[in-house]
Amino acid sequence: MFNGLVQANVRDAEGRTLRRLELNGAEAARISPTSTTVVEFPADDATFVRNIMPTSGPHDGLLAYEGFRYPEGPLEAQNGGFGWAGPWFTTNADDEAGPDSNSVKPGSLTTAGMVPAGNRAMLAAQYNRIRRQLATSVGGVFDAAGLVENRDEVRVVGRDGKQVYISFLQRVSKTDDGFYGVEFHRGDGNGNRVLCIGNGADEAGYGATSNVNIYGKDNLPSLGTENTEVNFFVVKITFGVENRDIAEVYRNPESLRDEQACTPDAVLRGNFAFDRISLANFDGSKFHEADEIRVGTHFLAVTGRWGSNQSRLTRQITATPQWGNGGATRFVEAGANRNSFRWLLAVIR
Repeated sequence: MFNGLVQANVRDAEGRTLRRLELNGAEAARISPTSTTVVEFPADDATFVRNIMPTSGPHDGLLAYEGFRYPEGPLEAQNGGFGWAGPWFTTNADDEAGPDSNSVKPGSLTTAGMVPAGNRAMLAAQYNRIRRQLATSVGGVFDAAGLVENRDEVRVVGRDGKQVYISFLQRVSKTDDGFYGVEFHRGDGNGNRVLCIGNGADEAGYGATSNVNIYGKDNLPSLGTENTEVNFFVVKITFGVENRDIAEVYRNPESLRDEQACTPDAVLRGNFAFDRISLANFDGSKFHEADEIRVGTHFLAVTGRWGSNQSRLTRQITATPQWGNGGATRFVEAGANRNSFRWLLAVIR
């Protein structure tokens, strides 16, 4: 126990408490299910695993990550994660609300099968856009992955014959309340928006649209019914020759592990090479939130962190000691048969 207070109870099959103890800061206990003993000893921070998060840099096809692990306050100038060329910078801000309307709020967005860590980004008020550039420079992580090429004197992610995957969590506080979106840009300027996932772009409804490819309300792949729930999006872009790219958008895909089990909700064709990602919120009085932005080279790179089951939902598990195997503990699905002895650790505050 490193901070706070924990009560540990050892119980028999009928639920009777056999042993009880309290652990305060800098205290620890080792529980042996075979002998029903609890041994207390000093906690050693240096030898106890406290973080099982993946490595803090590009790995396993994941090239860029933003989990908004910043203190509560302005998002402007925050520079965490990896795979980026610099910090977040505001390109539009409501004159009355000020730049702080693009902010970091405590707590993560989450949905079924996902357990993000850190905080989240929130855009309030109107006429807000904040943007961050990917590391597409010579020798950068995207260049090393063979994804970068020059288009119109801009180094963009878009090499012919390559694929890139982007995922993120998104939520809006009010539906049908003006424009908002997670955007992919090529350079600065609204006309360089190659793809937007949200509502109201170019007077269109809820879906995917593109300024570069002249998509508007008459040529808009819908993403279904807009809601105020947390939605998980995966965008797959296949870069073809002569800008004949294909963008597939998955809203709450059926699986986090098997791409073949997922059906895209929208398919767009055009030129989708990009070098920066933006968050935007214009018009109305809604809040637009985003979290867990990932860019990688394959499906699992942007979804695989959340569990190892084939289905999206993580099955409940419980720790159950096994007799005759040296006291080892295995994890079984909830509802499975228990042995006659069990132990329980309950955190009470």
